[in-house]
Amino acid sequence: MLETPTSNRRRFLTQCSTIALASGLTPAAVLASPSARREVSLQSINFGQFSAQVGTTFRIRQTSGSVLSLVLMEATPKVVSGLASLASEDAGNERFSLVFLGPASVPLEQDTYTFEHPRLGQVAMFIVPLHSMSGEQVQYEAVFNRAPVARARRAL
Repeated sequence: MLETPTSNRRRFLTQCSTIALASGLTPAAVLASPSARREVSLQSINFGQFSAQVGTTFRIRQTSGSVLSLVLMEATPKVVSGLASLASEDAGNERFSLVFLGPASVPLEQDTYTFEHPRLGQVAMFIVPLHSMSGEQVQYEAVFNRAPVARARRAL
C-alpha cells in the first residue's frame, strides 16, 4: 500500500497521542523530581537544610549502576569548646555531622558518593562506615567543618 502525506500525518498523530496518553498514566514520581537530578554544591547546603531532612531517604547510585537507599537518622551540630578552640582560625566554622542508616547486605566503603534527594538535589559527600546495627543495618557518618555558607560564597 502506498502511503500518502495524509496517512503519514495520521500515523504520526496516533503515535504522539499514544505517547501522551502513556506519559499521563505514568506515576509522577517516575517522571518528576527534577531537583533530585540537579547537582548542588555541598557549600550551598547548610546544617538547617540537612536537619530538616532527618528521617527521609537519600539514594546513592553506585558505579555498578545499582541504587542504594540510606535514611538520614541524625543531624547533629558540633559545638566548639575551650578558649584555644574559640580563638582558632576556624572558630566560626559550621560544624556538624550526619548519620545515615543503610542495609548491611550492601555495605559501602569509606569514600565519596553522590547522594540524591528529592528536595536537596544531588550532592557529593564523603562518608565513613561506623558500625553494623545488629548485623542487619550499617551506620555511615559524614562530618563537616567548614566556613558558613554565606562566608564561603564571599570567599569564591
